[in-house]
Amino acid sequence: MSKPLIESLTPQQELDRIAWRKKYLDIGWSTQRSDRPRAEKGVLALYKRLKLAPPTFLWVDSPKAATAIIKESTGTTVTLTGCDGSLDAYWAAFYTFLIHIGGTASDDDKAQLAEWVDVIESTGPCYPYTKICIMTERPTIATYDERELLHGEGAPALKYQDGFSIYAVHGVTVPEIVVMRPWDMPLEMIEAMKDNTDVQTIAQSAWCYPELTDNGRHRGAGGGRWLDETGAKSIDMDVYTAYVDETTGAAVQLQRALLVDKLGRKFLVCSDSSTTEVYYIQVDPDAKTCEEGHMSVNGGIPDSKIAVSS
Repeated sequence: MSKPLIESLTPQQELDRIAWRKKYLDIGWSTQRSDRPRAEKGVLALYKRLKLAPPTFLWVDSPKAATAIIKESTGTTVTLTGCDGSLDAYWAAFYTFLIHIGGTASDDDKAQLAEWVDVIESTGPCYPYTKICIMTERPTIATYDERELLHGEGAPALKYQDGFSIYAVHGVTVPEIVVMRPWDMPLEMIEAMKDNTDVQTIAQSAWCYPELTDNGRHRGAGGGRWLDETGAKSIDMDVYTAYVDETTGAAVQLQRALLVDKLGRKFLVCSDSSTTEVYYIQVDPDAKTCEEGHMSVNGGIPDSKIAVSS
């Protein structure tokens, strides 16, 4: 007879769930040195499961070092392989907790999960091949924001022992200069980021913020310096309803401005109600109002037709 479905957690299981999540969150963000014996044990078990001979292990200090070796040896560009060590902590948390609360699994499934857990809880990404398995150390720095998104304030969000670093702002990967020296970016560099609006907005915000007025006050993110260097002037401003909060019934209204710069380019300036980031979106040069500018980038939908429920 099969077990009944688990439709809700007991009070104790709910407490266990919170602790379980914290445990695997810490594993995913761990900066401890890899437990090499345990990691190799897990990989060997997975190779055996596939009826493959034990590989030679090559340990390197970062995924960048691993992918460089693979590129040089095979000419192949790889990122992750599906055997990603601590980066797989999220799904290990789900399946191990399911078994913890009495979920059904065969003995073989449990054994295979334990083999994966040995790898996930002990090291960084792995790059398995028939005769060799390249193993990577975990980072020495790993930081995140209040939403648990990769984030570093004036420092790498991820840094490895060999110096390889990843810079990120609230989950968006950005060039090093955006985090470390935003004031050194030329305007042309920010404009060239137009194909990635999130990166461009973050870069622009960081670039503008250190700019001071004559009385020593910050101009504010997304403002003064951009306007100064592009020679932009406002030709229209309005306030529009972005959406209506279904819980409170309150209309969330945002201010927009249509700017024209010294090259004749037009930009719709608006903020994101959820992040407060300021966006400069290049729009149709023939636009004369904020609504016309908005319509030129949203498929021609007028303000009156935009869905306003949140």
